[in-house]
Amino acid sequence: MELYPVSPAVRRGLREKFGTDDPEQAVRQIVNEVRERGDTALLDLTLKIDGIKLTSLEIDKEQIASAYQEVSKELVSALKLVAERIGSFHRAQKR
Repeated sequence: MELYPVSPAVRRGLREKFGTDDPEQAVRQIVNEVRERGDTALLDLTLKIDGIKLTSLEIDKEQIASAYQEVSKELVSALKLVAERIGSFHRAQKR
């Protein structure tokens, strides 16, 4: 039983990239790859999923400042709230 409907287009994309049309299985593959290979896996997965070849996962302060100018204050506020909630949840799990 699916919690959320998954479109046929998304299922096709998952099948092409991960050999399965099940989102949960695809996520498991991603998590396992990152656990095993760390940043190298993230770089490879970015190419595989997004078609973008990165050489680094780091960005400088100017890029961060520029990104803030490109999005609404409401989005920034919402993302900060989400980050705080994820952090709180993670800290509670570690106890």
